[in-house]
This record gives sequence, C-alpha cells and structure tokens, in this order.
Amino acid sequence: SEPSGDRLGSDKEDIEQIKLNAPRMYRTIERAITLQDFSDIVLLNEDFEPLIHSIITYRCEDESNPYYKDTVQIYVQFEEDFKKEVKDSEENVISQTLASMKGYVEERQPIGTFAVLSEAQSQSIGIKATLVVTEGYNESQIKDKVKNAAYEFLSNGIFTLNRAFDAIIFERHICLIDGVEYFRVNSITTNGSETSALLVKPDKGKYFELDITENDKGENPNFVVSIANYGE
Repeated sequence: SEPSGDRLGSDKEDIEQIKLNAPRMYRTIERAITLQDFSDIVLLNEDFEPLIHSIITYRCEDESNPYYKDTVQIYVQFEEDFKKEVKDSEENVISQTLASMKGYVEERQPIGTFAVLSEAQSQSIGIKATLVVTEGYNESQIKDKVKNAAYEFLSNGIFTLNRAFDAIIFERHICLIDGVEYFRVNSITTNGSETSALLVKPDKGKYFELDITENDKGENPNFVVSIANYGE
C-alpha cells in the first residue's frame, strides 16, 4: 500500500543511529527473547524511539500475579518535551502510547510471555555538598563552573533509568574542575528520606554549600543547583 500523509519513508540513518540500532537489530532479529530484547524492540520502532528518554525491563516479582514468572515489566521514561506537548491534551496520550507499545511488543514476544508497560515515575532527590575554591581563583567563576558541571552530570545520569546516583563519581567529576580545592557530598535525600546528614567542613579557610533540590515548577531540568556561603 502507498504511504499515507506527506511522510514517504524515513530519513536516512546517520552514523550515531546506525551504531545504536545495528546491535539492537542483530540481537533481537525483531523478536523479544531476553530482557534486553524487550527494551530494544521498542527502541527499534521509529515512531516510539524519539519519545523515549530511557527504558528498562525487569522480570515481574509480584507473586500475587499467577503468571508472574512469565511476565516482564517494562518501564518507559518519556522525553520531557513530549510530556509537555501532550500534557494539556484531552486524550490520555501517554496511556495510548504505552498501549501502542504493548501491542507492538506482543506481536514479537514468545507465546506464553506477558508484557506490562508502565511509565517510569521520577524520584525526588536532594544533595548537599561542601565546596572549597583554590586560593587565588575567582570564586564566582569557579562556582559557576561547578553549577554547570553539576547540571551536566545530573542531566546525563541521575534521571536515567537503572543509573543510580553515585556520590563518589559525582565528587570526582566536580574535582576535575581547575580551581576546585575540595568537594565532598554531605547528604543525599531521596523521596524525602535522608541517607546521610554528615556536615563535612574543611580544617580552615572559606567554604560553600552546594545545594541541589527538586524543581517544583515542573520545568526542565527538574532540579535546581545553588551555591551559598557557609562562612569561614
């Protein structure tokens, strides 16, 4: 049949898309067997892939489900731009998209296997850290660099499925900045539960508090980085 509308086929894949899609296509051969296959099958669909920020599949562990041993749970984290675009729609576009994904997967899953697709829910997180600027460096410039580095790190890691926040890696990331004498995470709060409340202060000199909180305005990025003076 002839393609409908003004879209006559897909645009040619660029090198990065080929690098991503070729292994997925090779692994799955358009059939979902392993847990990774279920994620790859969805991402190989050119209509779904642009809407997805990240996706992960688990074996169902809900023993109240009589078929839990044959059920896979797929969590989809949609792109923020897509969520904003459909937010005010009268139709529940997110639910409809998940239903379409489910139908697409069911056509490619083994007989006797069940797939459940859900939207991944974001966790709220708060981070407090101590920062010391190397003597002789411009404090304002270094604080700006630290804030930018924090945004970069968190945007690429913390809000992606199956990548937990790693305080040590985060500290190393910030300490790579020329002009950062000392940086240490003091506390991490996830969904209102604080895992640590240790205030680490340097032996001497001026230090600052880096504070990362959830952006309650619903904007992207969904966190705010601020740096305030502790004093000396």
